Amino acid sequence: MKNILFIIIIAVSIAAASCTRPPKPALEPPLITSFTPASDTANGTITITGTGFADVTAVSIGGTPEDSFTVVNATTITVIINPATGSTGVVSVTTPAGTATLTGFIYPPITPCGGGCYISSDLINPSDLIGYWPFNGDANDSISGLSPILSGGTAIYVVGRRGQAIQLTNGWFTYPAAAGGVGTDNTGFGSNDTLQNGFTISLWVKQLPDTSTLTTLFQLSSPIIPGWPLLGIQYRKHTDSTVDLDPGFSNVDGDGPQIAYANLFHADLFKDTGTWAFIALVYDTSAGRYLNYYYNGSLAATADVSSYFILSATEPLQMIAPNYISIGISESDISTPGDVSNAPLPFMAAGITATIDDIRFFKVSLSASKISYLYLAGMQGR
Repeated sequence: MKNILFIIIIAVSIAAASCTRPPKPALEPPLITSFTPASDTANGTITITGTGFADVTAVSIGGTPEDSFTVVNATTITVIINPATGSTGVVSVTTPAGTATLTGFIYPPITPCGGGCYISSDLINPSDLIGYWPFNGDANDSISGLSPILSGGTAIYVVGRRGQAIQLTNGWFTYPAAAGGVGTDNTGFGSNDTLQNGFTISLWVKQLPDTSTLTTLFQLSSPIIPGWPLLGIQYRKHTDSTVDLDPGFSNVDGDGPQIAYANLFHADLFKDTGTWAFIALVYDTSAGRYLNYYYNGSLAATADVSSYFILSATEPLQMIAPNYISIGISESDISTPGDVSNAPLPFMAAGITATIDDIRFFKVSLSASKISYLYLAGMQGR
């Protein structure tokens, strides 16, 4: 009887103790405070710092689950980026208590990174842009804010290399003289000094259409020189996908207009077989007077401009003003233009059918490495 009573007392005591035991504390929700580095490539190691990492069940980068992660402690996780799944975007950590996120990871970084990386096209010499056309919802020059006249066809906005692009169908744009910021201020005969010590034009174009006619993607023109641009990016594309490029380059000084065509024309410069092509033209004055042609970030050709103009190796380039920027013209008529104001020049008689994106017009000559960065950033949509 005593034994039975003893057992009952113990059971009651255990039950009483269990009723007074404090409840298990709730799990702490995860929180990401930072990750480093902010950009890395395949098999790179990312360290995530925060709190509430004791019971991590999943980690993702750019929306893609990462299998190779280690919970170092409740505040630190290391992740090895899967080369097959790495992507740009949000870093997230999941536990039974919830999911924490932090934006801003970039994959892969732009390489090579010697001298500093440019992880966005917009970080490359922004103060030297005198014209910029992103085509995100409109065709305005983002620097001047000026809008164009559309002639000859139609224009719609489609998915581009960076954001949206303009898709022209038998059409072209012409901008007011103030667009591009190429003014008149250095000589008595009305030429221009904005570009005298260098310039760069760069753009993306989607699958250049075949054409036997010299066709302009971008140009600066003046009625003083009928039927020919002051400068621009002109092309012909053959049925075998080879592309010819010409800068449509002119110099206007006290000796009159000097126009270079055949001497600066480059046939079969590259094969346009990819989805998008990045084309850049650089007037480089760092060691003479040279035009450099780039395709997909690499130098494709170069020409000594001072050999073709009445222009010494140190003399500044000069251009007549007023001048007018236009985009997308097939130059099939070279009749003399009259007063242009903001109207298309009469020699601009036909538009083109092409998709163009992210046109940049700099008043300096960009280095080869910066052209490469523009290409690499654009390839990643940045």
